[in-house]
Amino acid sequence: MESGNSCLNSSQSDMPRILGRELSTPLQVAQTVEGPIQSMLKARATLTEKRRQAEEKLEQETSSKLASLQIEKQEETRAAEQKLALRKKAFLDATPTTITGGSLQNKKMGNESSYKKRFLWLDYDSKSLFWAKKEDRVDSKSIVLDKSVAVNVSKDVISLVRGGEVSVDIKVSFVDLFFDCEAHSAVTYI
Repeated sequence: MESGNSCLNSSQSDMPRILGRELSTPLQVAQTVEGPIQSMLKARATLTEKRRQAEEKLEQETSSKLASLQIEKQEETRAAEQKLALRKKAFLDATPTTITGGSLQNKKMGNESSYKKRFLWLDYDSKSLFWAKKEDRVDSKSIVLDKSVAVNVSKDVISLVRGGEVSVDIKVSFVDLFFDCEAHSAVTYI
């Protein structure tokens, strides 16, 4: 439209000229906008596919990292269990006569004031500590190391406490003790 012929600037109306021009058919309008619409739809589909692929990749990476962490944790646990089993075996191989075979140790009952030499040994099957005056194990006495017995280990004394009172004190000639049962896990090594 020319600025000089505008209906706003002139007294003549533009209406006859507008009505006289040839209008596009719906098919022509559709053909004109089809290209840009197709481009927009393709761009949107591409963007949606890229987003889906990115989410899938992130999910795979997350799953992979999680699986990797679980495997790593399992390997650490297995290594720790193997290490403990090897330490237990090494200790038991090195000291079978001291622990299960028995040895002379200083022992006193909770009501006694002085230690007396006694032959002491652990029985893993009954989870009990035994003692006798002589190595022949005649007239032996014992205490079952169940859940009611607390095992306190200090520098050179092992105290077995039942009901809050010391039942047995053992002054050991070796610093460390290994005993592992359902109720206790006092695991240290020579």
